[in-house]
Amino acid sequence: MSKTYSISIKKGGKHMSNNNHLLTIDEARKILRVGKNVMYSKISEGIIPHIKIGKQIRIPEEQLFKWINQ
Repeated sequence: MSKTYSISIKKGGKHMSNNNHLLTIDEARKILRVGKNVMYSKISEGIIPHIKIGKQIRIPEEQLFKWINQ
C-alpha cells in the first residue's frame, strides 16, 4: 500500500512542495498496464516523472496523471 508524504524536492530547477501521493513502481505500472522492464526503461530514460528516496524510486501520482494526459 502506498503512503502520502509531504515532499519538497527540486526538479528541473523548480521546487515542488506539496502533499503528493507517492506510488511504487508496481502501483504505477498497474495504472499504465506495462511490465517492469518497460517501466524501468522509461524511468531511466527520464520519460516518466519520478523521485528517488534513497535507493527507492517513487512516482508522484499527480505528476504521473499529468504525464499521461499530455
